[in-house]
Amino acid sequence: MSFKQRKLSQRKLSSLLKCFAEDLSATQTVRLVGVNRNTVNYWYLKFREVIAVYQEEQFAKSSGEFELDESYFGGIKKNTPADERRKRGRGAESKVPVFGIKKRDGGTVYTLKLLKMPLKQR
Repeated sequence: MSFKQRKLSQRKLSSLLKCFAEDLSATQTVRLVGVNRNTVNYWYLKFREVIAVYQEEQFAKSSGEFELDESYFGGIKKNTPADERRKRGRGAESKVPVFGIKKRDGGTVYTLKLLKMPLKQR
């Protein structure tokens, strides 16, 4: 069905979508938008069907085997003078934790730079 054949205006349809995204009930949406309850139920069902199809496509893409790994980058080099050297390893001040995910079949690598959490002072 093309948009021209629908009796619902673009403004009301976008208002319905906004109410759906804000997780309002059909009754609340009827009061806000000013359309029939059956119309709201129809469009909410259509929105859910589109979301379900999208989720199935995403699940099909994400099935398979993945490799997960974490690492730390940066920090002070080993060959700096001893008085300039700071703590080495995970707890070093200037290290940045990075988390990576790789799909074995596709070879696509996704990385996530994690925020450094402050260490507890003892």
